[in-house]
Amino acid sequence: MELAHLVQARVVLTRLRRVALSPVLHFLVLGGLLVVADVAWSRLAAGPTRGDRTIVFTAADVRQLRRGFEQQYGTVPSATEQNVLVDRAVDDEILYRRALEIGLDRGNRVVRQRLVAIMRMLADDPKKDEDALYREAIALRLDRTDVVIRRHLVQLMTLLLKRSGQARPVTEADLDGALERDGDRYRLPAELTLTQVFLDPARRGPALQADAQRILAEVRSGRVAPEAAPGLGDPFLLGSRFTKRSAAEIRRLLGDSFASAVAQGAPGEWSGPVRSSYGLHLVLVEKRVPGRVPAVAQVRNQLVGRVLEERGDEALRVKLAEMRRQYVVRIDRAGEEPIATAKAAEGGMVLPVAPHARELGD
Repeated sequence: MELAHLVQARVVLTRLRRVALSPVLHFLVLGGLLVVADVAWSRLAAGPTRGDRTIVFTAADVRQLRRGFEQQYGTVPSATEQNVLVDRAVDDEILYRRALEIGLDRGNRVVRQRLVAIMRMLADDPKKDEDALYREAIALRLDRTDVVIRRHLVQLMTLLLKRSGQARPVTEADLDGALERDGDRYRLPAELTLTQVFLDPARRGPALQADAQRILAEVRSGRVAPEAAPGLGDPFLLGSRFTKRSAAEIRRLLGDSFASAVAQGAPGEWSGPVRSSYGLHLVLVEKRVPGRVPAVAQVRNQLVGRVLEERGDEALRVKLAEMRRQYVVRIDRAGEEPIATAKAAEGGMVLPVAPHARELGD
């Protein structure tokens, strides 16, 4: 009986070994694993479906936002900065989903080119046409997982929302208000007009200081017209007269010492000698115009751009607030203190998905 049992066991083991080595079984097992993997990947990486109204930020997502901040700025974000990071990420997710809802990804040339380029790298047939590559990419849902496509759709949706607030014509009253509200942005710097006499150390040598004093006395006597005074000195590469130059321009051309001395010079009087990186100068400040807010006509284009920018930013803020009220946001803090996002008050439910988390939002 024992021998019969041993023979029967060996037969069973032999059959199991043959089945295990069978290519058919390998195919079935591999196929099953691929199906399971595909289902898991679809759940994890397929992205939101159109019309999905729940946004979940896992603890890993929040940590990734923190890591990105640290890499960019070299420091750990504060609680306030982290709230801002999460708010921006929520906004981007809403913009992305809204872009999908209205079909900005359909027929989008940038999306198509990106998907074709990705599939071209993966394709086993280099001659496969773009339509086939595009269809394969869509079938794999690469349009839902590619970061570049996501960023493009967010930017496109942002632009559309901003433009919705920029359709109204910009009036003169709008420009006047913008200039009055933000005049310092357009303030014109103080300007100087001056004539200078240059004395070259390489040419004058030991006589440099004495020559400077002699020529200064001569130009101050009034016997030499301002336009003729530079002829008493040496040729200067940058010219002898500077018209309507700002302090920053003079500093850039002739250095800090020269700019500081000129800033203190009284208009209509010769002063010096003033030292620059080139040598010595005798300076006549002819006119000093103080800094001022310009007229609308002088900065019209900048003002129009500013008004449109402000309208676009306001339209984006309002539209995002409206869209936020249509979503439930869940933020997993993994046991940490929940984030009270700054925009929770603007609408929408912000629910931390963490143990003992409290409800935020409405």
